[in-house]
Amino acid sequence: MRPWRGLAALLAGLAACAGCAAPGAGASPFTPASVWQTLARDDLRAIRNHLVSVHPGALDAQNPGFREQVETGYHQSLERVLQVDSQEAALATVRRYVAGFPDGQLAYADPVRDEQPRMQGMNGFELRDGVLWVRVGVFHLRPGDLDGWHQLLNRLRAIDDAEFIVFDTRGHAGGDSALGRELFEAATGGLVFDTQGLERLPRTTAAWRVSGAAVAAAGEVLERRLQRFGPAHPATREQRELLQRLQAALHDGEPWVEQDAGPRLDRDEITRRGGHLRRFKGRMAVLTDGDCAGTCLDFVDAVKRVPGSVHTGQTTRAHPLYVDTTDLPLPSGHTLVVPLKIWRNPLRGPHQAWYPDLPIDLGKLDEHSIRVRTVQALMR
Repeated sequence: MRPWRGLAALLAGLAACAGCAAPGAGASPFTPASVWQTLARDDLRAIRNHLVSVHPGALDAQNPGFREQVETGYHQSLERVLQVDSQEAALATVRRYVAGFPDGQLAYADPVRDEQPRMQGMNGFELRDGVLWVRVGVFHLRPGDLDGWHQLLNRLRAIDDAEFIVFDTRGHAGGDSALGRELFEAATGGLVFDTQGLERLPRTTAAWRVSGAAVAAAGEVLERRLQRFGPAHPATREQRELLQRLQAALHDGEPWVEQDAGPRLDRDEITRRGGHLRRFKGRMAVLTDGDCAGTCLDFVDAVKRVPGSVHTGQTTRAHPLYVDTTDLPLPSGHTLVVPLKIWRNPLRGPHQAWYPDLPIDLGKLDEHSIRVRTVQALMR
């Protein structure tokens, strides 16, 4: 296990400390329990402060137990610190505090461990026997990926002879939902329907907790969208407006910024409004594994709104109450992953997963069988 980076300063004088290391040849260094207790206590204090100043749950009137847990859990954890005598015990004490919140997005992370190279999802497609199979692997793009991304979208837009579309999200590696919208529209032309009377429907909103961390995170997203889409793209304009509103709210001491996400439209409502895809006239499916979360869930939402669409594979993860995270540094060198906003009246309720129309045990079938079963579901 990697030593905490915050340990270096605290250990700087230990070598000269009587009793810190056994004298003589072959002696092993000994780290006093007080060192691990100090590191745990410092991280706990920083986490508690981040939760109070950044996390939307601390001000969420619909979730009063969150703020209570911030304080109760903190003081209980400080009592446990007195029993800490090792690095492992310190880590466990801090993680126990973070795990005490019913928030799947909140996490105590080791940036060195978590940034190790991982297999990333890939985007691509193949058209065979009338089936357009689209791999929806990742919505992270580096500047060098932009040309390939635009080529992929243009090639998808040029396809006009597919009978079925399958969006395969297995192993999706997250990213920016704006890229998911681009991919969906490139393959299908996008969903259109009668918009008359939309103003009378319930609306979905995003409530952003105002903080310096939220402003910094919104600025980073804007920079990425400027690189990917340019200044005139709707996703870029939307993000610029959000950043400006967050900056103004922070200056004025306002606690929330409400962002309108449009009318709440499920498949039944879209069907009543004659909803159909602008270019693609066949049937489509989305294939998920059990790790589908975050932007993967957002993409599944888009497919499941389409009348006649089919969901195959495994049940997705549950939708969290608090979303859109940022990483905040801690004294130990670890980070606290903190969500920044609350969805109000979303298509999926808090802690709700999507259950497939056709369950497929992905671990027991080979690739060919998985594809055959998915396409068969579309032909019913």
